[in-house]
Amino acid sequence: MTGYEVIVAGLVTVDLIPTFLHSSHVPLAEMVRPGKLNHVGPLQFSTGGAVSNTGIALIKLGAKTRLMGKVGDDYLGTVAVSILGRYVPEADRMVRKGEQTSYTIVMSPASTDRVFFHYPGCNDTFTAADVDQAAVAGAKVFHFGYPPLMKAMYANQGEELVRLVKKAKECGLTVSLDLAMPDPHSEALKADWPLIFRRVLPYVDVFLPSLEEALLLWDPAAYKDFDSLNPQKREEHIPSLAVKLAGDFLDLGASIVGIKCGVLGYHVQTKAALSAAKLGLGAPADLNNWAGRKLFCASYKPETFASATGAGDCSIAGFLMAMLRGCTLEETVNAACAVGAQNVRKLDATAGVEDWEYTLQMMRRPWERLFLPLDEAWTYDPVGKVWVEK
Repeated sequence: MTGYEVIVAGLVTVDLIPTFLHSSHVPLAEMVRPGKLNHVGPLQFSTGGAVSNTGIALIKLGAKTRLMGKVGDDYLGTVAVSILGRYVPEADRMVRKGEQTSYTIVMSPASTDRVFFHYPGCNDTFTAADVDQAAVAGAKVFHFGYPPLMKAMYANQGEELVRLVKKAKECGLTVSLDLAMPDPHSEALKADWPLIFRRVLPYVDVFLPSLEEALLLWDPAAYKDFDSLNPQKREEHIPSLAVKLAGDFLDLGASIVGIKCGVLGYHVQTKAALSAAKLGLGAPADLNNWAGRKLFCASYKPETFASATGAGDCSIAGFLMAMLRGCTLEETVNAACAVGAQNVRKLDATAGVEDWEYTLQMMRRPWERLFLPLDEAWTYDPVGKVWVEK
């Protein structure tokens, strides 16, 4: 037995985050106009990607977590090991000789959504062989993040991704999977993602993608229609799209599907019958409470807002932590939204995340929530603090 509760594997990158001055009234499109000089503040270095964001958030919440990814033996690799080494003693095991470390320039002015400039580096060569199977054996949850940004994971119709999650299931773990939004001009969108989902999701217990990335990969035509709408119309369409996506992914084999809906919160659907034997060592404690559910949970209104970088990843940490601690589904989705709200208070991806006791206290408080545009088919449960289907 390893003693680990969670293995977090997948993409690792070094985030380079400029601090923007006067960004509240200068549109990003104006900032990036060719030839324009922008006066910015200090550059912040942090690690990013699913391994860093979800992994560090889980560690801060109190889960015993092992991180598994790849960085090169270059300068940025040294930076990554230095940052991750503050949280885990085995960070240097991620270094691969002769490879280059991934980096992401995160443009995150307060006045607009984030823009990323991403170099995949050695994430493109990450395979199942890069996972320490001895450490996986005996853990409870295996979480993998960002296969659309990792070339070996979507090549050959997702063969390597299938191999990876299948091995974790064979060890008896509960498998969790997250996606990422690929560059629309990248090779990732040439892959047959509907086929990849059909091959992979039978081995996935908990599927937690964001709505936009899931829609783009599963139904590109529907995504194009959605993306053409103005922001208000997009928000109005999100609930119905989330319900359909979650249902589709359950039909493909996932047992628990949570669709991250950005500022609107989470939509969760689960199979009518859940089996502890199938779900693995990290299965929810009360399967009767979790089975056959369909609900929405609105986002917490943040106390302050600095950046949404890593908010979805941190919300996943809250979801997995609550599930491991035996929480109900209502408590679990509220924990996901609570940790997401903690995240946005700071510029980087994990500095705002608190411990589990703080999160529980936050969930008990009468915290203001953001508006969730649901129709009359949904009714509010004041005890669970979620919206349920009538």
